[in-house]
Amino acid sequence: MFVIPLDLGASEAMQAMMVYSNVLYPQRVRYFFYICKEQLQGRCRKDLVMRLDKVMDVALVQSGEWHSRLTMVLREALEPGALHRADHDFFLAQLGHCTPRRHENPPIRGLQRTGN
Repeated sequence: MFVIPLDLGASEAMQAMMVYSNVLYPQRVRYFFYICKEQLQGRCRKDLVMRLDKVMDVALVQSGEWHSRLTMVLREALEPGALHRADHDFFLAQLGHCTPRRHENPPIRGLQRTGN
């Protein structure tokens, strides 16, 4: 199957969304993963898309520990030809915007309370 990279309009829209000051960390993360899943949908193994969902769940409660997991999933998507090399490089470049900014509170890790 021939893999088509993101078109110029979609990549420019994503870049604008990722740097826009009113877009908060959770919104940036969800948008980032939405675009990744759109590019992989129907092109790769279902487990890669499911792993993207799991990484997104981690990303919403942690600020940076999930980047290496996402990088690994994107690298795996390159191997079967499910992701265009240009998209892989583009997503890795945009990954830097998926961290809390100075004025944003970092995600709160889930705490479990034990019974008294």
